[in-house]
Amino acid sequence: MEGYATSITKELLQTSFVRKTRSELSCPKCNRQQLIIRDKIVKCPDEEACGWKQFRIVCGITLSMPDIKDLVEKGSTKLIKGMKSKPGKSLMLLLY
Repeated sequence: MEGYATSITKELLQTSFVRKTRSELSCPKCNRQQLIIRDKIVKCPDEEACGWKQFRIVCGITLSMPDIKDLVEKGSTKLIKGMKSKPGKSLMLLLY
């Protein structure tokens, strides 16, 4: 069982089902690297020196690419509707 689990794990780690997408957006913290955009996170590839990251799901809403671009370039987003707090109350937020 242990050998089988090890072989399956190695095989899964070698597959490239998670795509890293580099954008034209520069890291807002270090301004040296292009951001990596994934399904759940946007981050700077220089994790040791910079470590900037932004989760894409905020209050139950997945941030769109235009929202991420505004947040990185302008420092805030337009008003985002449909967000919910932990107790389930509706929110409309500007992200900074």
